[in-house]
Amino acid sequence: VQIIKVQVPAHRRMVETMAVKFVRSLLESHDVIAADVTKDEAARRLRSLRRSTEWLGRFQNIVSPLFWRGKLKISGGVRVRRATEIPGERCHWFEPIGCDCSSQAPTMVYAHGGGFLIGSAVTNGEMVARMAQAAGLRTLLVEYRRSPEAPFPDALLDALLAVKQLLRIIPIHRIILAGDSAGGNLVLGVLLTLRSIGLTPLGCILISPLVDIDVTRHLPSRGQTFISKFSPW
Repeated sequence: VQIIKVQVPAHRRMVETMAVKFVRSLLESHDVIAADVTKDEAARRLRSLRRSTEWLGRFQNIVSPLFWRGKLKISGGVRVRRATEIPGERCHWFEPIGCDCSSQAPTMVYAHGGGFLIGSAVTNGEMVARMAQAAGLRTLLVEYRRSPEAPFPDALLDALLAVKQLLRIIPIHRIILAGDSAGGNLVLGVLLTLRSIGLTPLGCILISPLVDIDVTRHLPSRGQTFISKFSPW
């Protein structure tokens, strides 16, 4: 096990602390799982939340050059491009400058978080770029379809299809699956599917994964499960 320590400048910690407070306030003002929120109001809040988080992501990508070397660049740079090798899927490659991008080099597949509701290459791109650079790995970010427009199992199917397409050019023993929150849940689903057909990836990284989809007991005052509110799971 290799532990990678990243020294974060004090001014960046200050900015990120302010950003966390802003995001918490944003989520509280756009609560879509409160028991007294109608479906129409929940849909309106979700649209507003998506616009706000996309704006925040774009703003972060603009501000990042103040702390890192260029837009989405860290210690030499990370190139970002659409993954045309994955037809039909919205995927992006994050390639640290100088890393081995051959089919025999380890490759990370990343599923972003966002409660299955929000998240994209815009909102999660900088974090994925930082991870790719720190690990020195070419990383494929999967932008899966989101709920409630695309109910279960659409997001899982998107993740599975991305891995299936990637297996055409990269062997399974060179693939590392990774994800945070809802993305961690999708990674676990992909792992179980791969195990059922006798395939084992090189590794797996789970960051605060959503493993208990029924969050009612954690939110007793709200009286509704994550499942019943967002999609007909």
